[in-house]
Amino acid sequence: MSPLNRRIPRELHHDLGKYLGLFVLIAMTIAMVSGYLVAVRSIQRTLADTHDDMRTEDFSFATQFKASPEAVASVEALGSGSRVHENFYSDVSLSLATSDEPMTARLYKNRVDFDRAVYWEGAAPATDSEVALDRTFATNHNVSVGDTVTVGEKSMTVSGIMVLSDYQALVKKNSDLLFDAQTFSVCQVTDAAFDELAAGTIYNYAVLLNDNGMSLSDRVDLEGDAAAALKDHGARVVDLVDRESNNSMTFANDDMEGDQAMWVVLCGVLLVVCAFVFVVLTDATIEEESATIGTLLASGYRKRELVLHYLAAPAIVGVSASVVGNLVGYGLLVDVMGGLYYRSYSLPPYTTHFFWDVFAASTVAPLALLMLITLVGVLRKLRATPLAFLRHEVGRKSHRRNLPLPERWAFPARFRARVFLRNASHFAVLFVGIMFSSLLMLYGLCMMPLVRHYSDQLADSVAADHLYLLKAPLEIDVSDAERDAAAAADELLDHEDPAADLAPADLADLLSRASAIAGDARVAAGHPLNSRANDASAIDDAEKFSATTLDVGRLRSSKSEQVTVYGVEVGSRYFKFDVSGGKIVVGAGLARKCGLAPGSQTTFTDRYEDKTYEIAPDAVCGEPTDMNVYMSRATFDELFHKSPDDFSGYASDTALALTDRYVSSEMTPQQMREVATQMESSLGQVMRMVMMLAIPISIVLIYLLTKTVIGRSARYISYMKVFGYHSREVSALYVRSITITVLASLVLSLPLVCWLTGLLMDVVMADYSGNIELWVPWYLLVQVVAMGALSYAVVAAIHLWRIRRIGLADALKVQE
Repeated sequence: MSPLNRRIPRELHHDLGKYLGLFVLIAMTIAMVSGYLVAVRSIQRTLADTHDDMRTEDFSFATQFKASPEAVASVEALGSGSRVHENFYSDVSLSLATSDEPMTARLYKNRVDFDRAVYWEGAAPATDSEVALDRTFATNHNVSVGDTVTVGEKSMTVSGIMVLSDYQALVKKNSDLLFDAQTFSVCQVTDAAFDELAAGTIYNYAVLLNDNGMSLSDRVDLEGDAAAALKDHGARVVDLVDRESNNSMTFANDDMEGDQAMWVVLCGVLLVVCAFVFVVLTDATIEEESATIGTLLASGYRKRELVLHYLAAPAIVGVSASVVGNLVGYGLLVDVMGGLYYRSYSLPPYTTHFFWDVFAASTVAPLALLMLITLVGVLRKLRATPLAFLRHEVGRKSHRRNLPLPERWAFPARFRARVFLRNASHFAVLFVGIMFSSLLMLYGLCMMPLVRHYSDQLADSVAADHLYLLKAPLEIDVSDAERDAAAAADELLDHEDPAADLAPADLADLLSRASAIAGDARVAAGHPLNSRANDASAIDDAEKFSATTLDVGRLRSSKSEQVTVYGVEVGSRYFKFDVSGGKIVVGAGLARKCGLAPGSQTTFTDRYEDKTYEIAPDAVCGEPTDMNVYMSRATFDELFHKSPDDFSGYASDTALALTDRYVSSEMTPQQMREVATQMESSLGQVMRMVMMLAIPISIVLIYLLTKTVIGRSARYISYMKVFGYHSREVSALYVRSITITVLASLVLSLPLVCWLTGLLMDVVMADYSGNIELWVPWYLLVQVVAMGALSYAVVAAIHLWRIRRIGLADALKVQE
């Protein structure tokens, strides 16, 4: 055994505080990052397996009435072995004994061959008086198996708590921006119970393709062929949704993808912090043991042996911390991190898996980086000669300590100034360390206020109080006779078999009124007419616009941004942009997120039709959250080869009464503000975890960096005690110098911290839709400074204790 190895236990014991701080720093980083990444990757693997095991649909379509067997067979023939399953549902009222809030239950029949349910508790309904509820909804309302709920007008017993493979997020309508796990639940009942309870059945069909690995463009082509085949067989398609566009199936996975980017960036920041600390402490250790190293070199030890010796302690600490970090991450934090998503989304139970790439990113890479940095630092320091080590000349010579100070200064002031000058390089390092710790704290604190500010900006970016997107052009400026005829036609369409429901006289009257659509009534430009009444002022307020959806590449992400392209009226009262003369305007958020600039051509892609468009904006306008493209309707029609009579929706400050079957979605400023509630629910727990990580790291970081100053001054502190100074007086001279430096660093680093947080936010939000810019209110900066000061207060107490432990004999042990 080499004699040097005997020093390792003593070195670990002697610098227990330093190595314990490094242990905590590394272990916390690895535990948090590995715990999160393993949890999310395990959930994603479970979801991927669920798609095949639960036979989840590849796309779905809904028809006005029940499709004929011939129409269904025509769709199945397109997919060569694909299957179409009836997936009818009905929305009915749901009441709980514990809540008076109105709720909605979406009823499905027990599904076995497709879109299967995964039961967390209980079993599928076996009798007509049983119902199975969604797990997330049940958890939010403390509903358990055996409880009684009221579905429609019927009291039913909860037989099971489950999740449906096609409802990972409880989204009522695919066009909704938000999911709702508070007042909406999907449910399963028996076939007989469904027939008894269903009111207004939606004739929805789930399609499972024989080739479920088909590309999106090929699948979209197939879906278009399916819609055409259904129409040819007399089925009217009212909705068609691909699995990649189905928010209830993709919302959760998209959220996890975006959050992973945040944690990977956070891991990178923490690695930089750890590496930074290792460099500082390695330099301090070699300077402190300079005489010992010189003696060993003069005694015949090789530099290679000394390098290995000084790598041993950090390696022991690093490996031990990684073992503990992984044990904590896999054993405790995986469930905590996974619970962040299970509170919001309806996910099946998962098993924790081991991922080599996560282990490499969260453990192997940090250890390798830290050891490499330590090795470089040791090699750089050991270039000096044995004589230089013996003379303590391994550090850079500085004349700062010899600078003359004003004589009028009192002794304590001059002494503190001398302490600062002698340790200026270490205080500079301390400034950088405090900047990193403040960065973590500001990042954790600013997210929730930022989300609320973002939702307000989204609300401001909505052009009108109501934006209605239509499934087909719908004319609202109609006469009473035309509206009456349209209502008759709608009523007729709402009956699958009118003769079975209506008396002969009523049926004759209905057919007579409906025939007016083709006869006396006008159908403007071939468009359907609105069957609901609007007063003249509402019609005057309404303004037509055209819209389509395209994709454009992002600056900092391999993913693309989904963009709405609007064709608006020149001089629009709602869209306040100059689109005259063929001008094209892009929103400020889109320009920043995707790097668009006036006069520069950018390629936009229609992923559903596999077409590309080259668009060169003339101006950038609007809110920082505006992710749209604006042009005149004439330019829109020319670019996308549309008829001048076509349009996609209405903008109005007055609520419009529109025929429901033609309305795809409605956007209001209030909906945009509600985005904050959902994002807070999704991100709130994650940000609390970041703060739980930031505060201990801040304490450890400040402790390790200020400890080097106290350690380098141990000899001088001992001298002062020999001269009769008490520990309290010595502490006032040394600790106060550090305190002033720490507080000054907390304040002076804020501009840099804000700038770095903005860069970090850009990277983290690169995979999220929309443009979220950093917004930091002044009170958050005060909180960062206060939290940093409180962290330092803990550190200062430790330093005061250490100063009291420095003995008089230390002055006599120094050999020059």
